Amino acid sequence: MTETEKRAPYILLVEDDRGTVMLAAKRLAGLWYKVKEANSAEAALAAIKEAPPVLMLLDYSLPGKNALEFVDELKARGEVCPPFIVMTGHGGEDVAVSMLRAGARDYLIKNNNFLELLPAVVKRVLAELEAAGRLEAAGLAIRESEDRYRSLFNQARDSIMLLEPLPGGLPLIWDANEAALAMHGYSSEELIGKSISVLDQEIPASAVKERLKQAQTPAGALFETRHRRKDGSFLDVQVSLKSMLIGGRSLLLDISRDITEKKRYTEVLQEAVQMQSVLNEMMKRSLLNMPLRDKLEANLAALLAAHWLSPDLKGAVFLTAPGGNELVLTAQKGLPPELLACCAKVPLGRCLCGQAAASGRAVSARSVGPEHQITYEGMEPHGHFCAPIMAEGKVLGVLNVYLEAGSVLTESQERFIKAAADVMAENIIRSRVEEQFSQAQKMEAVGLLAGGIAHDFNNILTAIKGYCTLVTNSLIPEDPSREDMREIMTAADRASALTRQLLAFGRRQIMVLKVLDLNKTIGDMMNMLRRIMGENVPLSVKLFPSPCPAKVDPGQIEQVIVNLVVNARDAVANGGEITLETEVLVPADNFFSARPDLPRGKYVRVIVRDTGCGMSEEVKGRIFEPFFTTKAAGKGTGLGLPTVFGIVKQSGGEIQVESELGKGTAFFIYLPLAEAAPADAEKEKAPEVPAKGHETVMLVEDEESLRRLGERVLSAAGYTVIAAADGPAALKLMEKRGKPVDLLMTDIVMPGMSGQELALELRRRKLAGRVLYTSGYTDDSAAFKGTPAPGMAFIYKPYAVDALLQKLREVLDAAPDKAASP
Repeated sequence: MTETEKRAPYILLVEDDRGTVMLAAKRLAGLWYKVKEANSAEAALAAIKEAPPVLMLLDYSLPGKNALEFVDELKARGEVCPPFIVMTGHGGEDVAVSMLRAGARDYLIKNNNFLELLPAVVKRVLAELEAAGRLEAAGLAIRESEDRYRSLFNQARDSIMLLEPLPGGLPLIWDANEAALAMHGYSSEELIGKSISVLDQEIPASAVKERLKQAQTPAGALFETRHRRKDGSFLDVQVSLKSMLIGGRSLLLDISRDITEKKRYTEVLQEAVQMQSVLNEMMKRSLLNMPLRDKLEANLAALLAAHWLSPDLKGAVFLTAPGGNELVLTAQKGLPPELLACCAKVPLGRCLCGQAAASGRAVSARSVGPEHQITYEGMEPHGHFCAPIMAEGKVLGVLNVYLEAGSVLTESQERFIKAAADVMAENIIRSRVEEQFSQAQKMEAVGLLAGGIAHDFNNILTAIKGYCTLVTNSLIPEDPSREDMREIMTAADRASALTRQLLAFGRRQIMVLKVLDLNKTIGDMMNMLRRIMGENVPLSVKLFPSPCPAKVDPGQIEQVIVNLVVNARDAVANGGEITLETEVLVPADNFFSARPDLPRGKYVRVIVRDTGCGMSEEVKGRIFEPFFTTKAAGKGTGLGLPTVFGIVKQSGGEIQVESELGKGTAFFIYLPLAEAAPADAEKEKAPEVPAKGHETVMLVEDEESLRRLGERVLSAAGYTVIAAADGPAALKLMEKRGKPVDLLMTDIVMPGMSGQELALELRRRKLAGRVLYTSGYTDDSAAFKGTPAPGMAFIYKPYAVDALLQKLREVLDAAPDKAASP
C-alpha cells in the first residue's frame, strides 16, 4: 500500500462480530470513503495512530472494554478522538446519555432496521464534518452532543431526573425531563431544586441510605415506591437509581416508570386467584359429612380470610326461620357478645340483613347510619355487605360481611361474596335433603321393627279376643266373670289400637283408599271435634270454596285430623284458639326440589293451626320420632304425631310443621289432588247377626292357636272346616280331597308360601274360587303393598268373632268377582 493510499480519508469500523462487519461494509460500499475494519480496541488504536479516520463507527461492547472506556483512554493519552458514532445492542438510556456526553455524534441501536439506517446516518455525519471542517466540527460535536442529550432526555417516555445527593439529607432534583414533569403534574420551576421528598413523602431515612449505597454499584439500585402528584393523588413507580459523573459533578440518574396499572392488574389477578381458591375450598367442604352450622362457620372463616375483606374478620350467616318472617343467627365469626344478643333473631325488613332478605337483593352500607336499626353502645364505625342466600327464587338466609368504614367493594368482590352465598345455599339445600333422608331411614328402620312386632302381636290379640268372646258367650248374663272378660276385651282393643299406630307410623298399615272431599270429611267431623275441644277452646273452620278431593283411607284421615286437633287443644290449654283450613294449590318449585319423590301438580292442603304455647327448635326436630313426647307420664305414648306422619306418607303426601315458642304451631298436610270427583259415601249398614253357614272352608293359618280358634268358631257356625298350617300342607289336603272348597280363608304372610301364592295355585287347579285374606300386617313384599286390589276380600287382624263370621258370609254370598284371588 502506498503512502498516499494510507493517508486517504477512510471510515474505521470498530466491530468484533464478523457478520456485522461484512453486512455494514456492504451497506457503506456506495460512499466515497473506503471502509477499514478493526475487531478490537487495540486494532482501532493502531489504525488511528497510523492515520486518523474521518469517522469511526464504534461498537459499544468491545473485547476487554466498552466504547466509553475506549474513548476515555484516548482522551487520557491526550490524543484527539476521531468523530464517532456508537453502535450497540444495549438500549439502556443511561448508556445513551453517557456516550452522547462523551462526544458521540449519534447513537445507533442494533435492531432489525439498524443496517438500513446506517448509510443515512453516516452520510449525514460525514456531511456535517466536511461542511464545518475538523476544528469547527470538534466544537460543534460538543454542542450537538448536548442537544442530542437534551432531545433524548425529553423524548423519553419514562420519568428521568438527575438528583444531586446531599450529605446527610435527601437528594435535590437537579434536572427533570418532560415525562417526569407530566407524570407528577409539576412545572419545571416548581420541581427543579426541590427535595425528592416532594414526590416520595413516605421514604424512610434507612431506605435512603441503602438506596444511595446501591446506586454506587455497577448495577445501581432498583426498587418500587409510591410518588405523590401535585394534585395529591398517588402512583406506584419502579425506580432505577445509578450514580454517574456529569460535567465533573457526581449526580444520580433517576429513571422512574409508572407501574400503577401493572400493579393494579397484578393485584386483581392475585385477588381473582384467591377468590377462586376460597370458592374451591368451600365447594370441597360442601361434600363433607358435617353439621350445617359447622360447615357454614368454616366457609365463613375461609371467606373472611381474603385480605381485602373485613379487616376485623367479622361476619355472620342468618337462616330464614320456618315461618319466613325473621332471620335466625346460625353461624358467625368475630361478633361481640352485644351483637350476638341483638342479632339472635332479626325480623324481615329490619336492619340491613332483614332488608336483604325481604327484597332478595344485596344491600350495602359504608358506615353506621339510620338503616342500622340494631345498634349497641360503643359500636365501632364499620360498613356492611349483605348478600341474600337464595335457591330457586326463595331466600334461605343472608350472608353478612363487615367492612372497614368508608370502603367500597369492586364489582368482582361483590360477585365473589354472592358466589360464596350461592355455595352456602347449596350447603343448606344439601343439608336439608340429607336430614330428610336420614329421618326417612330412621323411620324405615323403626317401621320394619314395628311391622315385625305387629305381625305376631296381632295374631296373639286375635286369639285373645276370639277366646274371650267364646268364654263370654258361654257365661250366663248374671255371671260376674263377664265384667272381667269385658276388661280383657277392652285391654285387647287398646293393644290393637296401639299396634295399628305402630303400623301406621311405619307405613305398613293396610289401607282402603277412597276419593273423599276433605271439606265434607271435616264438616262431618265438626260435632265430634267440638266435643273433644270442650266449650272453652274456640275452633274455627275455613274451608276452600271448591271441593278438595284426595284419595285417602277414610278412617285414617279422620285419625290424622283428630290427632292434630287434640295436640292443638293441649297447646292452647292456657288460652288461644284453633283454626282448621283447607285449600287447593300448586306448591312452589322449592317444595318439590326438596322432595324429589313427590309428583308435581296440584295438592290439597289441610292446615291445623293454633295460637298456643308453640315448640322449641329442639322439640320441633323430634316430634315425629316414635315414643318421643313432652307430655307427663301416662298422658301420651309418643305415637300420635308419628302415626300422623306415617298415614300422610303412606297416602302419598307430605307434612310440614312451623312453630315457635309463645307464638303457636301450624301443621300443613299436602295430599295429591284426586283426578276424579269424590263419590257420595255409602251409608254404613248396621251390623247384622251372622247367619249360619253350611259351606266348606279351607282355613290356612301358621299360628296354631288361631288355627284352632278358627276351626272351633267356623265349625260352631255350621261350616265344614279343612285346616292347614301352611301353603304346601293345604295343597296336599286339597289334592287328596279332589274337589273344590267353597272358600279359601288364608293368612297373607306365611313362611315358605304366601297366602296369595296359595290362592293362585288353588285357582289354577280349580280347587278354590273365592278367597278371604287375613293379616295384621303387610310389608313391601305383600301383593297389594298396603292397599287391597279391587275384588280382593280382606279382614284385618285382630278381628272379632262376629266380624269374622259376618265377613265370611258376605264373601260367600257376593258375586264371584268380589272375592277372587288376584
